[in-house]
Amino acid sequence: MSTYNDLGIDRGGALSRRRSNLRTNAKSLLQPARHWRPNPLGLAAVEAARGDPTALLALEDYELHERQHEHSDAQARRRQVALDTADSRPVVGRLLSVNVGMPKDVPWQGKTVVTAVFKDPVAGPRRVGKFNIDGDGQGDLAGHGGEQRAVFVYQIDSYRYWERELGRNDFVYGQFGENFTVEGLADDEVCIGDRYQIGTAMFEVTQPRVTCYRVAIRMNDPRIPALLVSHHRPGFYLRVLEEGDVQAGDKVIKLASGSEQMPVAEADALLYLPGHTRQELLRALRIPALSPGWQASFRALLEGEPGSGNAGLAVTSPPPAWPGFRQLTVTAITPASDSVISIRLEC
Repeated sequence: MSTYNDLGIDRGGALSRRRSNLRTNAKSLLQPARHWRPNPLGLAAVEAARGDPTALLALEDYELHERQHEHSDAQARRRQVALDTADSRPVVGRLLSVNVGMPKDVPWQGKTVVTAVFKDPVAGPRRVGKFNIDGDGQGDLAGHGGEQRAVFVYQIDSYRYWERELGRNDFVYGQFGENFTVEGLADDEVCIGDRYQIGTAMFEVTQPRVTCYRVAIRMNDPRIPALLVSHHRPGFYLRVLEEGDVQAGDKVIKLASGSEQMPVAEADALLYLPGHTRQELLRALRIPALSPGWQASFRALLEGEPGSGNAGLAVTSPPPAWPGFRQLTVTAITPASDSVISIRLEC
């Protein structure tokens, strides 16, 4: 009758070996037992029960290896099933780059700003959770991040547009602070409430980008926030309907269209540009997928007095830095486009 020593385990010397060596050799040491007993793991368990610590370590490491291998196989199977299912649906774009970044202090016009607008491309699969992508963060949670703004998307076509418009050739993926750089998915085509699958994750469009001076920091150009609005190229945010893995090269599959079919560019102009009508505001408010912040902004516009300014902007903007009024001085007026100017104010 065979014993555990028949498998090649040295009782006296094995305890001095490193655990990593046991992990590497555990499976090969247990394999010969198949020729002696129907259940090699059972044989190891018997020896472990008799007080052989080497057998116990080998058994634990073997089982850990098997669990990790099964988990990896299950993930691969789920991803393949999702991709196979998506093959029958329309491909509307492609994920060119996944970009992440954590908050850091950045000098800007004599001050220090905490921002995560500097995003860098990452290689390989990356997990997308309900609130953001693994390795990503936000410096200003009042205007970015959260369930309604888990992922920010910007298009390579807009990269090319701004290269021509600004006369620049130094753009890299993540230049506009986006998490997903995509081919396709133009702001005048994608609608609030549209649903997409990318990799094994599923998403829903919730709102346009909230214009913010931090993208001006990333671009080193104070005109950019105004230009994104006036040129109708804001980009948009996604809510994560189903967590999953994404990576550069994944197809963008359209799963469903949003109600009211209001394009991102139209929703952005409705809030930030003049000329909105009551009918357009009511139409926007009929979109269930529209983020609560933008719903509140459009309701504020409906309730505002004529000529009182855009009350909706106060809702989407971060809270004021101080209460009451403060005297300011205009120090610069810069044309951002034919119809938009940027005004710099200082205390």
